[in-house]
Amino acid sequence: MNAFISATHTQTWQTPYEMGGSYHSGQTPWIDIFFINENYGWASGSNGMISRTNNGGKYWIHEKVIETEYNFVSLYFISEQTGWAVGNKGIIFKTIDGGINWIELNSTTEKNISKVFFYDESHGWAVGSQGLILSTKDGGTTWEKYVSPSTQTLNGASSVSLTKGVIVGYGRHLLITEDGGHSW
Repeated sequence: MNAFISATHTQTWQTPYEMGGSYHSGQTPWIDIFFINENYGWASGSNGMISRTNNGGKYWIHEKVIETEYNFVSLYFISEQTGWAVGNKGIIFKTIDGGINWIELNSTTEKNISKVFFYDESHGWAVGSQGLILSTKDGGTTWEKYVSPSTQTLNGASSVSLTKGVIVGYGRHLLITEDGGHSW
């Protein structure tokens, strides 16, 4: 698979760098990508794979984080060192060394997690299938389940403060909280 790069704010795209893997070869296909700045980025994929670059995508280091058939479908980093990866069957992993090592966290769910977002190093959200909404206040060590007004898959989360957040999902769902997730 290729990494597409634009130096002109998406006016033109180049495909100079081969990330490795493809659906056709049976190697790891990539699902999500996240860059914290112009050099440091990570790509998540199927079968427990996460790759990282520290030179803007010119070279990628591939890591088998966990021996599994599960996919990492979302990544979020708040610095060059600290980030989270989530995916199928409730898997959540955290790194504090830029993706060299990953620690599995207890998500308290078996539902698929489709998106992770962190406001700061402590406060984050994870959303997923069947209206799943999880929140953490300790960097992911513990996760609290919230009552969701939706049973649809939720696939996007963001927040502008510790109390104001937005979640989107299938079926035109737009969930807004102004009290840190206690009501939507």
